[in-house]
Amino acid sequence: GSFVYKPRWIQALVLVAGVTFNIIFAWLLVSLGFVIGIPTPVDYSGFGKVTDVHVVITEVMQGSPAQLAGLKSGDYITGITSGKTILNEKDIVPDSVQKIISETGTKNISITYVRGKDEPKAVVVEPSEKIVEGKKVIGIAMDEIGTLKLPIHLALYEGARTTYLLTKGTAIGLFGFLGDAITFKSDFSQVSGPIGIAGVVGEATKLGFTYIVSLTALISINLAIINLLPFPALDGGRLLFVLIEGIRRKPISPTFTRNANFIGFAILLILMVVVSAHDIIKLF
Repeated sequence: GSFVYKPRWIQALVLVAGVTFNIIFAWLLVSLGFVIGIPTPVDYSGFGKVTDVHVVITEVMQGSPAQLAGLKSGDYITGITSGKTILNEKDIVPDSVQKIISETGTKNISITYVRGKDEPKAVVVEPSEKIVEGKKVIGIAMDEIGTLKLPIHLALYEGARTTYLLTKGTAIGLFGFLGDAITFKSDFSQVSGPIGIAGVVGEATKLGFTYIVSLTALISINLAIINLLPFPALDGGRLLFVLIEGIRRKPISPTFTRNANFIGFAILLILMVVVSAHDIIKLF
């Protein structure tokens, strides 16, 4: 009755079961997001209509004037003032914000924003020409994002399509990162462990329930892809051993398998410690 004595196709099914559930779980979470209303770009081309559109900050550059002023990804801009030029929310689009920042003749500009369900706040930001030569910027990327709600049957369909696209994009990004790691080109400062993820979840909590749902789905997809990597101690590594046994038509030495999994597990533990230490350093 032991696992190793089962037919190899049954072993393979057991090994991919966890990964499969990770993807199914992500699909259900994304579908739930579409049912309750999920943040969606205004140029979305699927079912339904995007409503309650705002200009949302999608990225804040490290060390930029925007970051120093306290702006974060997920904040949406409701007003901007530069000297006598004032933009109200109905006039705000990414191009108009970029224009008023780049053409400002004053030293500082005032940006009013909303974060999650908090009350509107205002910050003063000093545009810089050091980020983009010859152009004043504050170091943010923006997009017009609204809310999309769908009935459950369409939500399940769009959830499946979105999960596929997220899985594909995550896989491409991960394998690209691993390829860069081999050539020592990867930026490991962007890698987070449990501590870093806890911080991201804390930020998502402030933005609203749908952000937590989306983040959880993305984490589940990442776990599925990482667990499929052909590395000892991961399901992908054990799946590779099953494949090799199927080709050789005889089992791999139990001693070799045990030692390989032990070494792989040790490497994963060391990596987790290093990444967690890096997360702690980033907190200070």
